[in-house]
Amino acid sequence: MRKVSFLFSAVLFLFSTSAFAAVNPTLGFSSLPGATITVAPGGMFQFTNNGDLRSFNITLNDGFANGSALLGLQGTISGNYQLGTISPSGTGETAPVTGSGIFSIFDATPGGNALTADVSFIDIKTDGTGSILNVEGQVNLTNLSYTGTNVGLQELASYPAGLVTASFTLTSHPTLTQIKTNGALSTYSGTLAAVPEPSHYAALLGSGLGVVLYLARRKKE
Repeated sequence: MRKVSFLFSAVLFLFSTSAFAAVNPTLGFSSLPGATITVAPGGMFQFTNNGDLRSFNITLNDGFANGSALLGLQGTISGNYQLGTISPSGTGETAPVTGSGIFSIFDATPGGNALTADVSFIDIKTDGTGSILNVEGQVNLTNLSYTGTNVGLQELASYPAGLVTASFTLTSHPTLTQIKTNGALSTYSGTLAAVPEPSHYAALLGSGLGVVLYLARRKKE
C-alpha cells in the first residue's frame, strides 16, 4: 500500500512540475480602448476594432520562450458569431456559439505582418457576474500561419493548434437570455494557450514514467 501511495505521489509531482506546465504556454490579451465585443439584439456578435483597426493587445506571457517579443503586440478577431438556443446551467445559462473568423496578431514591422489562424468560440456561459466564451476550453484555433520575422510569433505559429477563451462583464449583470434579447457592448479579455502535437504529450508522459520507475527502484533499494 505504501508503494502504491509513493508511486501515486510521484506521478502527481511530475504532472505539477514546470516541465508539464510548459506543455501549454499561454498568452493573455485585453481589448484596446475603443474596441469592444458587440452583441446585437437576436444574439449575433462581433469583436469590433478601434480607430487604428486593432482590437486587442498582448498583456501577458506565461511559458513562451520568446514571449517578450509578443508583449504589446496588437491583433484583431474578425467574423460574425451567433448565440444558439439557451439552456439553464447551474446558477447561470449556457448556449452554443456558431460562426467562425480569423484571429490575427500583427508584428511591429511597417504595415504589420500578421500571424493568422481560424477561430470559433464553441459555446458561452453567463453566471450572473460575467460571460465566458469557449467555457469548456476546447481547441478552437487552427491553421496557424506566420511568415514574418518576429521570433515570438514564429514560436506561436510552430504549434499546430490553440485554445482561445474570452470573457466580458456587464455592470448590470444581465442573464444570457437578456443579452441575446437586448444586445450588449463591453470590453473584454482572454487567453490563448498553445496546443502541441499529441506526440509531445506522449514523449513527456514516457519521460515521466521513466522517472517514476527510477524513483520506485531507489525506494525499494
